[in-house]
Amino acid sequence: VRYNTLEFPSYDEFDGKLSMDQYLVVMKLAAILRVGNALDRSHKQKFEEMKLSLKDSTLTITTNYDGDLMLERSILEAKSRFFEEVYGIRLQIRQKRK
Repeated sequence: VRYNTLEFPSYDEFDGKLSMDQYLVVMKLAAILRVGNALDRSHKQKFEEMKLSLKDSTLTITTNYDGDLMLERSILEAKSRFFEEVYGIRLQIRQKRK
C-alpha cells in the first residue's frame, strides 16, 4: 500500500529484505492497486459494472456509467505509466453510452 502514492524504489533500495521474486510481486500488486484507486478516485463506483478487453497489448476498460469521467481519466493517465512499465500493457477507458 505504501507504493500506491510513493515512487516505487529500485530493488537495491530494499537492502536484501526481499528476494527478487518477492520484489516483482510487490511491484505488480502496487501497479494493480494504483489502477484500482484511480478508477474509484471519486468514490462513486463509476466502474462498478465494467468489462475488460485485452487486444494488441491494450487493456480497454468499458463502463456503463453515463456521467463525467474526467477525474478518473486524468488520474488513470498518471497511474497507468507504472502499470504499463510493469506489465507492458496500455490502459484506456471507454464509456458505453446508453
